[in-house]
Amino acid sequence: MRTFLRCLALASTVAIPWSALAAESERVLVGTYTAPDLGEPGPIRAVFSPSGETDGGEIWSVVFTVTFDTAEYIFRGTAEGGLDQGELSGEVENESGSESYMFRGRHREGAFHATHAETTGGFMSQTGRMTLSGEQAPE
Repeated sequence: MRTFLRCLALASTVAIPWSALAAESERVLVGTYTAPDLGEPGPIRAVFSPSGETDGGEIWSVVFTVTFDTAEYIFRGTAEGGLDQGELSGEVENESGSESYMFRGRHREGAFHATHAETTGGFMSQTGRMTLSGEQAPE
């Protein structure tokens, strides 16, 4: 009993930094994307929340927010792979489910570089590239 109380007292004095807790939950990555009708690269924000693991790596729920012609569009889906190294790929769709996209890329030089393609209706059409190179604190 005495050992248990000592361990309990020690545990109550250990502070866990918020950043460590956030790393265990969601990660927010920001960057830019290109699209055929977009002159300049547009901003993209990606929120990744862990949802499991497979032999290929971690599985994430992902929410992309992109700005196109001053309007924001939200795409939700899943991704598989690492957020800091290696490959990462996934599929997302808009909120109504009328548009779907896939993305695939790899980490290099401190950023995630990927291509994306529209997969609406079962057909694949390359739509551009994205780079996620910064990280924000979760809201």
